[in-house]
Amino acid sequence: MIASPAASDDSAGSNLPFVIAGLCAVAAAAIVLGVTGSLAVAGGFAAGAIVIIGAVIVARRATTTEAVEDQTVDWSVAHTLASMSRDALAVTDRAGRLVCANERFGDLFPGYPAPPGVVVGDWAAAQLGTAGRSAWRDGSASSGAFDAAGTKLTAHVTRVGASMLVWRFAGTDIVDLAKQAQSLVAGASGDRLAMAGVMIALLGPDGRVRAANRVLRVRAMGDESAMIEGRDLTRFLITDNLGIVRFEREGLSGNPLRVIEIPFLDGDNAPMLVALLDEELAIAHPAIGDTAVAHVRSL
Repeated sequence: MIASPAASDDSAGSNLPFVIAGLCAVAAAAIVLGVTGSLAVAGGFAAGAIVIIGAVIVARRATTTEAVEDQTVDWSVAHTLASMSRDALAVTDRAGRLVCANERFGDLFPGYPAPPGVVVGDWAAAQLGTAGRSAWRDGSASSGAFDAAGTKLTAHVTRVGASMLVWRFAGTDIVDLAKQAQSLVAGASGDRLAMAGVMIALLGPDGRVRAANRVLRVRAMGDESAMIEGRDLTRFLITDNLGIVRFEREGLSGNPLRVIEIPFLDGDNAPMLVALLDEELAIAHPAIGDTAVAHVRSL
């Protein structure tokens, strides 16, 4: 840390008494020389005085350095602790500015907005504002439960010292649940569903594929290792004039499909599972069309 000029001036000013004491020691040595007439006695007196003064200065500076080090915040330790937390954490200052936040906070609130200014609706925003003001006044406070990114959250706010608030957003972790579903769909669980005749994909709120099992990749793209992630699922589907849904690459002669949406998380921005099943041609066309087209349009 670089010292400011003001700090240097203060240091010089604080040493002034010791400089004066040193000059007094020299003057006293001169008096001893005049009285005793012995240069050795006077020199020993002066040397002893200077050593004592020097020891006091060194001890004082060491004490000051320790005090400064004690006041230094180890942000690396704070960052490590925050990254280990399953909750979303953020720290704001007196001016309402975001000082730091962990990745969990960024997952729940994209763009890292400073609390209480996270976009969660008017009621929740009012709850967070009240909790923040109460924490400044009382030391800690909590909000009511609110929805964010498809999950229920509660904010716990704690004042740290006189200048910072720590915000902890606790609740069900939607990000981990979505990642777990993504891993299951693309892995062995997806293969087991394929053996049961189920093609399945995990879609984001924008309708784009996040994960799909291998049989769906083969039917939609012709290759089980094809990169379907990031593609719009509806681009691989077509409907005929009877409203029957098929894979585009299989054409109008392909097997009809039943489209089933499986919402497993609450919220408009939550991901969703979509299953595709082969239909039997013997089933009445209107029943297939009415059901499947409605699902495709909603994707």
